[in-house]
Amino acid sequence: MTPPAAPASRPRDPVTREIAIFLSVIVLLALGMVLVTAFLRRPPIHVPMPELPSAARKLVPFSLVNWDGRPVTHADLQGKFLVVSFLFTSCSATCTEISRRLEQVQTATAAAGDVQIISFSMDPRTDQPPVLAQFARRWNADPQHWFLLTGEKAEIHRVIEASFLSRDPALVDQPSAGFRQHYAIALVDRSGAVRHYFNGLAPTVSADVLHALHELRKEKANL
Repeated sequence: MTPPAAPASRPRDPVTREIAIFLSVIVLLALGMVLVTAFLRRPPIHVPMPELPSAARKLVPFSLVNWDGRPVTHADLQGKFLVVSFLFTSCSATCTEISRRLEQVQTATAAAGDVQIISFSMDPRTDQPPVLAQFARRWNADPQHWFLLTGEKAEIHRVIEASFLSRDPALVDQPSAGFRQHYAIALVDRSGAVRHYFNGLAPTVSADVLHALHELRKEKANL
């Protein structure tokens, strides 16, 4: 006896297929919203404030080279407020975030005429002027307003250590040259005294620097 033929499969209703696709899209969108909400509600990343030097600091005399090849000395900075950072161009997230914030400070102070932004390279052997120039262009650095300084290794490390940051001898072979607080931003007054340190990774650091500059200007006006 010939076995009964298997029933022919029914073609899927196009409307049913479209409903299935629609429901799949809804599920994916819902899952995406859950993930985005979880991301936005995550606790902020805690970045501790830099360890402040134990004694008052003052900018020491120096002679270095800007990213455009021009020599720069401490005498070129007299009478200006200085917003100072520390970098090595081979670093990734930290220097990128700090430079982004300094670009905001540069934009906000472009017309002031009394503010100079300075970034000292902690890795001057790598960060020669052409390398710094490429980095500077990435952040639209004005060669008159934002100096990225390099020079002899011993000289630039002397300036950073004497003027701004303490150093860990056990880490001197690192690109950060042992300056543990290299993510700090320092604010120097017109006399060359270091007046404030800021956490350069804080989301509000640009506004904090601008506020401190405003307060220092008022202090000068009241003398």
